[in-house]
Amino acid sequence: MKVLRKSISLFIIISMVMTMVSCASLTSGKTKKKKHDDVTYPLLDLLDLSEWEAEVNATRESVLAVIYKNSDCIIYHDADFITDVIGDDEAYKLIADTADGTINEESLSITSTEASVDAVYTIADFDEVIRDDNNLEDSLTFSNALNVAGRTEIPVTYKLTKNDAGDWEVTNISEIVEAVTPYVGLTINFKPVVVPADLNDGTYVAKIDYKYYFDSMVSAEVGKSVTLDGTLYVYLYLVIEDDHASIYLDETKLRQDIDAYVTANEDAIVKASTGVSIGTAKIVTGMTYEEIHQMVMDTVMGEVNKINFNIFSKSGDYRVEADTIIITDSITKREILGTISGKTITLDMTDYHDIDNFIDTDLFSFVLNGN
Repeated sequence: MKVLRKSISLFIIISMVMTMVSCASLTSGKTKKKKHDDVTYPLLDLLDLSEWEAEVNATRESVLAVIYKNSDCIIYHDADFITDVIGDDEAYKLIADTADGTINEESLSITSTEASVDAVYTIADFDEVIRDDNNLEDSLTFSNALNVAGRTEIPVTYKLTKNDAGDWEVTNISEIVEAVTPYVGLTINFKPVVVPADLNDGTYVAKIDYKYYFDSMVSAEVGKSVTLDGTLYVYLYLVIEDDHASIYLDETKLRQDIDAYVTANEDAIVKASTGVSIGTAKIVTGMTYEEIHQMVMDTVMGEVNKINFNIFSKSGDYRVEADTIIITDSITKREILGTISGKTITLDMTDYHDIDNFIDTDLFSFVLNGN
């Protein structure tokens, strides 16, 4: 009320001065008035305006200080009234980091108990950014995209009142925060961070049941369906060491296993081939057991010898992406893809079609030796 009383007093004094001047002019005719005779000068000198102006300026600065403090909190999102709205969402925080603002001090309006001022905030055009999925690869990619995106202007008006303690405070900060955080409520998900599978160095073994394929090969050779007794496996090895991978088949062991398997079943093979047992064949043919055994082995191994075991010999550098291992053949530069699951690596050898001539499968599961 102090400012108002000064304004009323000033109005009364000036009115009195103007009345006295008017009256003087009426009684003095055309007498020229000198400057030092003007009664308004000594009367106006009686008015001490400096204190009033100081108070007005102080009020103005107090209001602006409160506004700038709140504005900085919005721009740097370091006050509860905005951090509570943004929360812990990483995408929201990155968008909030792009905020900037300008206070239009010329729009400042102040009364004895209320004040207002206009401001304009800008944030990155997040709609433009999230429309492109490539920008959501991770938080760094998203942040970089926001930094080069267009800007969105958000005009607001600060409203303040003077409280009982005589301090100015913003009364609509929640409305302003809501206006400058239009992204709150959106679901912005970055693509999941893929952690490479834990791949142990060592020798992995693939144990492949070869009985069905071998029996089929013997049946084709003798011209009659044969089911032999026992088991027969092919062992493939995958060696992982540092950043290098090698795949190979132990041909020596395979030949030994086939020899043992055939020897255990040669009577059935001879009977399927000749219709008689080995004993009878010896009598009929006059051949020794060793000669008959060699004949059987020559027949069977003749087909085995046609197999190109080098199709399994692959080596080269590898890399791991998530749960996928990619081995690049150092000679052909072709890639062999596989999946990693614990201590097991399953390789897809589909592109190596010659394998079909040996075994009718393209997937080989290797288990870390000793597991």
